[in-house]
Amino acid sequence: MFFFAHHLSAWFAWYATHVPLGWFVLVGSFLEEFISPIPSMFITGIAGSIALVRHEEWWYLVFLAVLASFGKTLGAYFYYFLGDKGEGILVGRVGKWFGVTHVDIEKVGKRFIGQHWKDGGALFLTRVLPFMPTTPFSFAAGIFKMNIRVYIIVTLVGYFIKDMGYLLVGYFGLAKLSTLWRDIEHVKMVFDVIIILFIGISLYLLYQHRHHGRSIWRFGCRFFQKM
Repeated sequence: MFFFAHHLSAWFAWYATHVPLGWFVLVGSFLEEFISPIPSMFITGIAGSIALVRHEEWWYLVFLAVLASFGKTLGAYFYYFLGDKGEGILVGRVGKWFGVTHVDIEKVGKRFIGQHWKDGGALFLTRVLPFMPTTPFSFAAGIFKMNIRVYIIVTLVGYFIKDMGYLLVGYFGLAKLSTLWRDIEHVKMVFDVIIILFIGISLYLLYQHRHHGRSIWRFGCRFFQKM
């Protein structure tokens, strides 16, 4: 995986110097969200450095941040769409192993309808914090039928803030960029492992107690609703 990510990053570094910078940011940000092995700040970090070399003004960084957030939102919507359309098939085939039905999934979604400050606020944190993995939350938002308008707005705003930060880091120094890049990727790796373990343990417990799956499911719903 590291070998693949290294060569992919090298290709993007070459590509950045052969196409318009705005196009590089738009396409690269979409692929960055769509293909997990691409480091989270690679595209906008490089773009900020190139903007510095070209002596671009600050407003151009804002323009690049808009393009980056738009590209990432398109990539994130793919996983939302996948979760939304695939929920019926997924739950229908494997839900019985964990005591969970389509009705249970719908009940969870309805609990969050009209409480956009809760689900939107939680999603915003996953978008704006650089060390948080984004794909699992996009997929979950689709499964639980999160309001699509809230999903798009929160994703756009969160990514704009984060990408603006990455652009500024790239613009004001390559040395800072390389150090920050390593630190963020290490922390993000830890969060990836924590989330994978949490999902794995939760599925194991649901399977072990599948005959009481709905009771466990309802308890989880009440717990998260109080948060």
